[in-house]
Amino acid sequence: MVIPPTISKRLRMLEILTSNYAERLDAAPTRPGRVDYRLKFDVATKNQAQKIFLRLQASGDRVETRVELEELAQTFANGNSPKIPVTCRNIGLPPAVP
Repeated sequence: MVIPPTISKRLRMLEILTSNYAERLDAAPTRPGRVDYRLKFDVATKNQAQKIFLRLQASGDRVETRVELEELAQTFANGNSPKIPVTCRNIGLPPAVP
């Protein structure tokens, strides 16, 4: 459902459309006047991936856990995904929900 901008502004609503393939979206909801702003997110750099991971996982953790999380963040940023579940288990992080 697409809410016209006049109504969404009056109701102070924010509508977010996401897609991996913006060019494949139907023209009706994306025609001029329906989408005010487009923002493209490129693939994160290794440094960005590490920072995102740490921000999501580490908040007030013990120093030793923080060091382990730094190592895990580096593993995550390098794309070594098979090692991630093992490392998570080793430092006591809960398993990811499938």
